[in-house]
Amino acid sequence: MKEGSLTIVGSGITAISHFTMEAALAIRLADVTFYIVADALTEGWIIDNARSCSSLADLYVEGQHRAATYEGMTRTIVEAVKAGNRVCAIFYGHPGVFVNPSHAAVRELQIAGYPVSMQAGVSAEDCLFADLGFDPSTNGCLSMEATNFLIYERHIEPSVALVLWQIGMVGDPTHNPRRTVRKLDCLVEKMLRYYPKDHHVCIYEAPIYNVSHPRRDWCHLELLPDKDVTGISTLYVPAFGKPQSDSYFISKLDLVVSDQRPVQFREDLVS
Repeated sequence: MKEGSLTIVGSGITAISHFTMEAALAIRLADVTFYIVADALTEGWIIDNARSCSSLADLYVEGQHRAATYEGMTRTIVEAVKAGNRVCAIFYGHPGVFVNPSHAAVRELQIAGYPVSMQAGVSAEDCLFADLGFDPSTNGCLSMEATNFLIYERHIEPSVALVLWQIGMVGDPTHNPRRTVRKLDCLVEKMLRYYPKDHHVCIYEAPIYNVSHPRRDWCHLELLPDKDVTGISTLYVPAFGKPQSDSYFISKLDLVVSDQRPVQFREDLVS
C-alpha cells in the first residue's frame, strides 16, 4: 500500500450542521485538508478542526474557463496525496454532485494505487425535496444541469417532475461571479416545447444558515427571464399532465393503479 491517501467529504448546504460525524473525523485525522465552501462559519469550523488546511477557492480566476480551475484543484489534491499525506478534500454540498475535481482526483489516484474514498453529503436537491414537500418516488424525477438540458436533444417527459441545476450559469463556462451572462430566455424557449407558458415553476435556493429560510419563488414559466437568479439557484418544474399507464405490465403484475395525482406544493406562489 502506497503512503498517502484521500478522503473526500461534503460540507452539506447549511453551515456546519450538515457535517456528518464521519466527515468531521476525516477532517481531524487528515495531515492536510483542502476545502471550498460557501460561508465563513463553515470555513472557520474547518480551520479550527483541521491540522493544516487551505482554501481551493483561491484557484478561481474571474473570466477563466471553469475546466482550467477544476484541473488546478485536481492537481493540488493529487500532488499532496502523492507527497505521502493523508488528505481530506471538502466540497460544498454533496462532494460527488457537480464536483468535477473530486471525481477526477479519485480516478487518477485509484489508477495509481492510492487508497481513496468519497463520503456522501447533503446536496441542494436533498434540501429541495424537504423544503418543497416533493417526494421523487411518487411519479419520478428528472434531474440535470441547465446548459446540458439545452445543448442536447432528449425526450423530456412532462408528467415527470424536472429539476434543473445552475440556472444562473446557463451558457457560461467561465467563473463569472458578477453573473453578467443571463440566458434564461433560451431556457424558457426550450421548456415551452413541453410545458404551457403559464405552467408554475419554482426558483429554489436552500438556506445556508439555520436561521434563514429557503427561497421558494414561484412564477409562470414565461416570466422566468425576469427573475433574479444566483449561482445557487435551482429550478423545480412540477409534473404537467398524467403519465400514460402501461396496461400490459399492470395486468402482468396483477396490480390496480390509482389515477390520483400527487398534491403539488404551492407555498409562495407568484403568478
